[in-house]
Parts: sequence; structure tokens; C-alpha cells
Amino acid sequence: MLMEPARRKFGILQLKISCLVNVKLSMFSLEHLLVLLNKLDRDVDIVIEPKTKEKRLLQRML
Repeated sequence: MLMEPARRKFGILQLKISCLVNVKLSMFSLEHLLVLLNKLDRDVDIVIEPKTKEKRLLQRML
């Protein structure tokens, strides 16, 4: 997606579009990123799972 059409679709400044393109996400809240994904007609699923036994063991080793 080009900068100007993206700016119009998202309704944000071109500077912020540039940050998105360059994956500089620290200036965006999680909520704002989810809103932008929804404007692209994307579903977002957040999955929280317990750690596996293997992951717990690896963490202890580090």
C-alpha cells in the first residue's frame, strides 16, 4: 500500500505511516495498532496459554 492511500485509509499523519512501514511501533499503543489492523479488515486473536514444561525448563537454564 502506498503512503498516501494508507494515510487516507487510516486517517493518520504520513509520519506515522512511515513509522509503521519502518516497524517503529513504540509510538503506537496496542489498542491503536489493533484499530489499524481492523481498518485493513483483519481479525486479531490474542491467545494466552500456559507455558509448556519445556519452556519452563529452558528459562531455568538461562
